[in-house]
Amino acid sequence: MLAVASLWCPRLFLKLLQQFRLADRTDIDLCFNTNLTLMPKPILSELGQFKQVYVGVSVDGYSDSYDLIRFPGRWERVSKNLDCLMSETNFDVGVHFTASALNLDGLFDLIDHLNQKTYSRRLLFNIYLVEEPEEQSFKVLNE
Repeated sequence: MLAVASLWCPRLFLKLLQQFRLADRTDIDLCFNTNLTLMPKPILSELGQFKQVYVGVSVDGYSDSYDLIRFPGRWERVSKNLDCLMSETNFDVGVHFTASALNLDGLFDLIDHLNQKTYSRRLLFNIYLVEEPEEQSFKVLNE
């Protein structure tokens, strides 16, 4: 069985995980998305009880570009949390980058940054392209 969730409210997400555990349903594959600005230790502890965990991390820029696009998020915090997630867990982790005219220039900087990391396992990288609104579409860069 596969369960999918979004980590939009850490307190509620923690309660959900605890309910799965109390119902003896940790035999599921759990997938969830997060912006990784918060990474509460109790959630990581609960996630460690599940058969398999996939964490999708929304990262729409690198450094200053991230800070602008994901305001009030801060690149330093997300980068630190990503390093922690990759070093302290055995979860499958993927970076989800939504490319637009506003951040496409930071895409290669982000890839270079992640490639310089010495993570002990593979980090998945997904790129999504904005098509609408048209003024933010990557297509306007060709015009």
